[in-house]
Amino acid sequence: MSLSKRLTEELKEVESHLRTALTFAARNERPEVCTQISKMLKELSDIRTIDNVLEMIDRREQGSSGLYGPYVDGDDC
Repeated sequence: MSLSKRLTEELKEVESHLRTALTFAARNERPEVCTQISKMLKELSDIRTIDNVLEMIDRREQGSSGLYGPYVDGDDC
């Protein structure tokens, strides 16, 4: 199951606010504050990436390695 439309919209809004905060922080705050905001932005990006990967895994045919190549092999599980 992919992320709902509502959740995707909310995450985009959060990302927008964090980018604005990072812009402000880059001019007025200590570098560590910028680092932490950047980490939050990366985590938001990771949520979408992980969701996309999980969707691809869910959609693959049983017994097929699909586009995953040798990294997904039923014998190793």
